[in-house]
Amino acid sequence: MRILIEQFGGTIGSCTGDDGIVRLDSKNPAGDLASGFKDIEFIFSSRLKYSSENATCGTFRDAIRQITEDIRDISPDAVLVLHGTDTMSFFAQLAVRCLSYMGIPFVITGSKLPPDQDGTDAYANVRGSIELLRTGKRLAHVVFSKSSGGDIEAIPCSLVTAADINGDYGRFPGGRDGAGETDFSGDNYRLRAEKFVRSGSRLGILVIPAVPGYPYEAIDAGYYRNIIICCYHSGTANSVILPQKVREWTSDGIRCYLAPVPAGGNIYESRSVLEEAGAIPVPGIPLEGCWAEVLLN
Repeated sequence: MRILIEQFGGTIGSCTGDDGIVRLDSKNPAGDLASGFKDIEFIFSSRLKYSSENATCGTFRDAIRQITEDIRDISPDAVLVLHGTDTMSFFAQLAVRCLSYMGIPFVITGSKLPPDQDGTDAYANVRGSIELLRTGKRLAHVVFSKSSGGDIEAIPCSLVTAADINGDYGRFPGGRDGAGETDFSGDNYRLRAEKFVRSGSRLGILVIPAVPGYPYEAIDAGYYRNIIICCYHSGTANSVILPQKVREWTSDGIRCYLAPVPAGGNIYESRSVLEEAGAIPVPGIPLEGCWAEVLLN
């Protein structure tokens, strides 16, 4: 079996300096992390490295392009992506939509602590990911060690949500398909993915948080052509100031989306008012999934 390991930095690709500061490691830590599997040939790729908290839409485009090119050049049996944990849920939601058409199983993992620190989960996460990949099943998962007990958890990329303060990722309940088994391998996503990796540098989505008292009236959409209005758990958002802003933005050709929005249940007046103003609800997928869908539009 041949596994391509894509190294994009993050904590799992970092080391601790003498001053105690964790920085990206210029070496190849993945070689040590993946040792011990005699029956597997590993191919390492590390042309692009970044701290995931600094990632932009363009950074993710370059990472997806690198994976796509490496798959075509190397023809591996599976792909393991080592990525920073801060924005892994966003990267995973994008990756499942951009890579599934290639038919190669892939797993994304990172670590809460650098590989050189006591108690690191880096080795366990990589081993767990490799064991999952060697099953030969068609996979697109995020793998991590749970902070309580250290058990390995695997969540489908299409259902993964942001990590909590302990670094444990969430699983979006149900999903619009009920099981997180949406087929992203068809021509629709292939064409969108191919267009995305060819896109220029001006990529971006304005994401407006759901925070009481947020100064919505001061928002300047600037050059953004897509806006996501974050909703509270019931699919609601501010309906006093935002509707007028939505009308202004949509009249300028800017598309406005509401997410996350429940796939069923009650529709509250505030959501109805925003929809009447021109906002588009995206039901049944997490914020990160909506972000990925909009980015590929």
